[in-house]
This record gives sequence, C-alpha cells and structure tokens, in this order.
Amino acid sequence: MPKLPGSANWPFGERTVATDASLLAVISEISALQSVVDGLPEGSVKEDMERKIRRLEYRQTLLSDRSEDYDIAALLDRELDVGTIEAELAEIDTFIADLETHRATL
Repeated sequence: MPKLPGSANWPFGERTVATDASLLAVISEISALQSVVDGLPEGSVKEDMERKIRRLEYRQTLLSDRSEDYDIAALLDRELDVGTIEAELAEIDTFIADLETHRATL
C-alpha cells in the first residue's frame, strides 16, 4: 500500500521535508503578494489581495505549528515517551507475576 502524505504511515522525515517545503512556498507567496499590494491603489483588487495574504498567513501559522510537531525534538520526545512506557509495562508485568506467586502461597 502506498504511503500517503500526511498519513500516519508516511515516514517522519518525509513529512518534515514536505511541511518545510510548503512553509517556504507560502512565505515566498506572501512576500510576493505583499510587494504587489504595497503598490496598488485602494480598491477591491487591493482588498482581495489583502484577504488572500491573510489566508496565507493563517496557512503559514498552521504549517509552522505542524513543522514543530515534526521536528527532531518532537521525534526524540516521542521516542522517550515510548521507551518510558515500555519500561513501565515491563515493571507492571513483573509486579503482576510477583502478586500471582504470592497469591499461590496463600
């Protein structure tokens, strides 16, 4: 089955690269539109372009948040959490085995 962008089975590194690339594209588009808007006279065209810039700024915020979710620190945090949970599960299994052994002696 193919791995789809944004899906849980899409490799972590590829998601990071795709998100960063999208973020750079949005930033470039905002910059280009802003330079055009600065030279436009007041009117409906300028208002439309300003709305488009606001939508792009919102998308930039979302992509920035997503980028933080996919950065290396987030990956390391997840790996630490997984390691901690695995250690806790092993300890719980040992505790249950000890309880069952003690119950058998009663």
